[in-house]
Amino acid sequence: MIPMPSIDPYLFEKIEVDGVPVHVKNWPNNVGCCIRIIFHVGARHDPKGKAGLAHLFEHLPFNGCADYHDHQTISRVNDDLFYGSLNAHTGFEQTCFHGWIPDLSRATEAITFLSSLVNRPLLDKDQFAREIGVIEQEIWKDFANGADVEFCKRVRRLLYGDHPFSEQARPYGWPDTINQITIGDCLDHHNQYYHRGNCEIVLVGNITSEMARQFLPPLTGVMSEGLGRAWPRIYECPGPLEKEVVISRARDLGLANTRNAQIRISRLCSVVDWSDATVWVAGSIIRERLFEIIRQEIGATYSPSFNHQKYSDHQFVTGLIVVDPSSVTRSRQAVRDSIDWLAEDSSEVEKLFKDKRARRIGELKAAERTAAQIARSAEEEIVTTGTKTLFREIEELEQLGREEVVRFAATELSEERLFWVIVEP
Repeated sequence: MIPMPSIDPYLFEKIEVDGVPVHVKNWPNNVGCCIRIIFHVGARHDPKGKAGLAHLFEHLPFNGCADYHDHQTISRVNDDLFYGSLNAHTGFEQTCFHGWIPDLSRATEAITFLSSLVNRPLLDKDQFAREIGVIEQEIWKDFANGADVEFCKRVRRLLYGDHPFSEQARPYGWPDTINQITIGDCLDHHNQYYHRGNCEIVLVGNITSEMARQFLPPLTGVMSEGLGRAWPRIYECPGPLEKEVVISRARDLGLANTRNAQIRISRLCSVVDWSDATVWVAGSIIRERLFEIIRQEIGATYSPSFNHQKYSDHQFVTGLIVVDPSSVTRSRQAVRDSIDWLAEDSSEVEKLFKDKRARRIGELKAAERTAAQIARSAEEEIVTTGTKTLFREIEELEQLGREEVVRFAATELSEERLFWVIVEP
């Protein structure tokens, strides 16, 4: 049996610096310190008709900020102070600026730079127009043509209804909405969301809370006061507006010479009723059962995937298989059969449940974790439900009963609650 780690990597000391929550993890086997500056604003906060605003704004500070007036200067600072690690990303619920400060004797210098980056960006109109073009290219990497974009929009609306997530499939928006955003929109966005009441900071590395209090004020002390974070109400997760969408790439999207078919299921679930452990184990069991049915009865296919994403007000569960077009009907039934097999319970289910739970516990105990990985995981927890420690996650798995996993499959993954998308050649 793999022993429990002696130190919980996700047990943070939480302090405040100038009213900003700071999560500090002393991880002394790491050189320097990883920092993540999290603002609780993402794609779900974009104004109607201007999907992609949060993501566009995230790009802009890297083109120039107070005291560092252009991309070339910022790039040199990145190499000098952060060894090229400085970056940012936008999700549906957060925007995060992050990097690694290898030399803590220069921490104040690095923090002063980050303060200019997030607190005082220069919104140059020429660079603004260029970034619009950059993001348009980023969007079109994922879509073949306008029909493909409209299909994706339709799927999101059918799945999410009036939820903010229905407005975009990815945080970068759509080709039509990104061009509706103005510099004035970006200024309003920064004023509304980039303040100490909407910010949290994660520090992981060879650092202490006292050190954090010493070098963070150039960043936290100049932030505007702002209001506190507004948590969204818990989404009640109704069923999809339609049960199924079937589309042909050639007929409906104008895409010829495609070979495979895709079968995707999706379900929105409550963050209150189901633990991460329940959803992970259920998905793992269903995936293995489905793979065996396909291997024995259908033939060649890519390995099925079941993914689980957690947000502050709901969870998103999705499964995907890629199959030969001639086997779509049987493969779809195989997905349904795999879910029903778990929902009906049996001695085989009990055995597989124990195996998957033990595997997951072993993975969590044995995993090697870098400071960067710990910081990223902490960001994900902070954005959704607060911070959950490794020991607590293992405890949830150890206490998880088979009956809970079976009930999840029988209720949340019942036919009337699933949303099917079938994409044929």
